[in-house]
Amino acid sequence: MPMELDQTLGSKVERMDRWLVNARRKLNASDIALLIELIYSFDIDSLPPCPGQGTAREVIERYLAECECGLAGSPISGPRLRRTLNETFGVNLDALSALEGSRISLFSKNQWMLRQETDLFIVHTGAGDIDVRIYPTSYFWMSYPSDALPEDYMHAMLLLGYDYDENSSSHSYCSPSGEAVPDSFKGRTIQTLRQMISRSFSIR
Repeated sequence: MPMELDQTLGSKVERMDRWLVNARRKLNASDIALLIELIYSFDIDSLPPCPGQGTAREVIERYLAECECGLAGSPISGPRLRRTLNETFGVNLDALSALEGSRISLFSKNQWMLRQETDLFIVHTGAGDIDVRIYPTSYFWMSYPSDALPEDYMHAMLLLGYDYDENSSSHSYCSPSGEAVPDSFKGRTIQTLRQMISRSFSIR
């Protein structure tokens, strides 16, 4: 499958949508899996099957069948496809796109979803997204002019419900319900991190 993806124009979401719109033939699950791997740099085949739904490829195949995937059928919708993957597997491609350039690394679903050498924080989620641990990178400590995290950041994380471990300078949270942490909570956490990074590392 020819993959002429311009990696410089637009966000990951925009590049994905542009490619889906401009595809010149009927697409299959392998095409979509490769597209996601090239744009987002992670392998959807490594996601554990969802009970009652099957593997990621099977979910994508059903979605494509619903679209009829032909000139006379409904067009493939990038937003709807991403919503399907998020609702089924907890993989939020829209959020990953929005995090691009945020200097936040993300380890989730047992693989790196986002990672750059100059990132300042790592968000590490456990199995089923039930728990999350957040800690500064080595690059953070090399760049930050103090040996302690900012007090306003510490206070904001405390208000969100995170526990702090002084030995590792990490914050951790576990869902009290035993279910996956909701996207709204993830969003508030990321917003707190981005605000802290913006205040402390605006020109670094």
